[in-house]
Amino acid sequence: MNDRRKTARLSSRLRIYTGALATAWTIIVAVSLAWNLDYQQRSVSEAAQTQARATFEKDVLYRRWNAAHGGVYVPVTEATPPNPFLSHIPERDLTTPSGRPLTLINPAYMTRQVHELAAQGDGVQGHITSLTPLRPENAPDPWEEEALETFEQGETEASAVADYGGRPHMRLMRPMITEQRCLKCHGAQGYKVGDIRGGVSVSVPLAPYQASAERAMLTLSLAHGALWLLGLTLIGLGGRALRRRLHAQAEMKVLLDNVLSHSGGDALMATDLDLRILLYNSVAEQIFGYTAEEVVGQSVLDLHLKNKVDPQRLERALRCVRETGVWEYDVKSTDADGNERCVHSVVTPLKDGSGVHRGFVLRSADVTQRRAARHKLEQTVDKLERFNRVAVGREHRIIELKHEVNALLQQQGRPGKYKNTTEENEPKDVEDAIPERIR
Repeated sequence: MNDRRKTARLSSRLRIYTGALATAWTIIVAVSLAWNLDYQQRSVSEAAQTQARATFEKDVLYRRWNAAHGGVYVPVTEATPPNPFLSHIPERDLTTPSGRPLTLINPAYMTRQVHELAAQGDGVQGHITSLTPLRPENAPDPWEEEALETFEQGETEASAVADYGGRPHMRLMRPMITEQRCLKCHGAQGYKVGDIRGGVSVSVPLAPYQASAERAMLTLSLAHGALWLLGLTLIGLGGRALRRRLHAQAEMKVLLDNVLSHSGGDALMATDLDLRILLYNSVAEQIFGYTAEEVVGQSVLDLHLKNKVDPQRLERALRCVRETGVWEYDVKSTDADGNERCVHSVVTPLKDGSGVHRGFVLRSADVTQRRAARHKLEQTVDKLERFNRVAVGREHRIIELKHEVNALLQQQGRPGKYKNTTEENEPKDVEDAIPERIR
C-alpha cells in the first residue's frame, strides 16, 4: 500500500513537472518569436537606412566628379535651360562650331535634375534644400527644416521613419559642406570652405521592405507555432512515457517482492525481458559467488560471456521457458576446498497479475547433501531388497518341509506335528515395508 501511495505521489509530481516544463517551453517560444518579430521590424528600418546612405554617397560621388571638372556642358533644351543662378560665371553658355547652343551644368543643377527624374517614379527620392534657398522649389519641408537646424548645432546626419507623400519612408539627410571646388559657383553667395550650404535628403519608401518583412514574420510565426506544438507533443509523450515507466517499475517491484517472499531459502535471481538482472538475493551470493552490487543492473549475457558459457545454452533455455513454461537443469562444480557440489536450478517466466510476461525468475538450490542422502537411501534400499529376497526364500522352504512332515504323519494315521501351515500364515514379503525408491 505504501509503495502504491509513493508511486501515486511521484506520478502527481511528474504531471506537475510536465506542466511546468510545457509552460517554460511556451514562454521560451513566445520570447523567441517576439524577439524575431522585433528584429524583422528593426531590419526594415536598418535596410532602408543602409540604402539611403548608399544613395547619398552615390549622389556625393557624381557631384564631386562634376565639381572636379568645373561642371559639364550639355545642349540647351526646354528641360535644361541655362541656369539663371550661374549668370555670373563666364562662359556659362557656349555655341559649338556647328551652331549648337550649350549651357553649363554645375553639381547642384545636375543633382536637381536627377532628383526630378527620380520623382517621376515611386522609388528613392532625393532633394537638395537649404534654410536660405535661392529657388523656391528647393525650400525644405518640415522634417528637412528640423534636420537642417540640427546641422547648425553640429550634427552630421539626421534619419527617421516619417511620412513622405502620404506614405512611410526612411528619411535621411546629411549636410553639404563647402569645398574649394564649390566656390566657383557658390563663392558669390559668400560661402567659405567648411561652411554648411544646406543639405541633401534621401527618402526611401518602406513598402517593399515591409512587405518582405511581413512575409518573413509570417514564416517565423508559423515556424515558431510548429516548433511550439512539436515541443509540447514531445513533452507530453515524454511525461507519459515516464509515468508509464514509473508505474511499470512499481509493478515490477511488487512482483519482485512477491517472488522474494516465496523464496523458501532458495537462491533467487529475477530479470526483465532484456535479461537485465533486477533481483539477486543473499543465498544467490553464496551459491554463485557474485555480490548483488556486482550483478544487479548487469545483463545475464555479459555474465555468461565472462564465465565462457555457451550462448546457445541460454537460447535453448529461454525457448523452452517460452514454450513449456519451465526449464530445469543441474550444474556440478567444485568449491574452494575441492568438494564437489551440485546446484539444481529452475527457470520460469515472471508474469504480472494480468498474465503479461514481464521477465524471468531463476530459482536455485544447493542439492549436494540432498543428492548424497538420496544416494545413501537408494543403497540401503538395495541391501534391504537383497536381504528380503534371501529371507523370503528361506521361510518358504521351511513351510514346504513342514507340509511334507505333516503329510507323512497323516499317512501313518498320526496327527500332524506342525500347525498353522496354511498360506495365510506364510511369511509376508518385507518389500511392502520398504519405502518407494526415489528416482
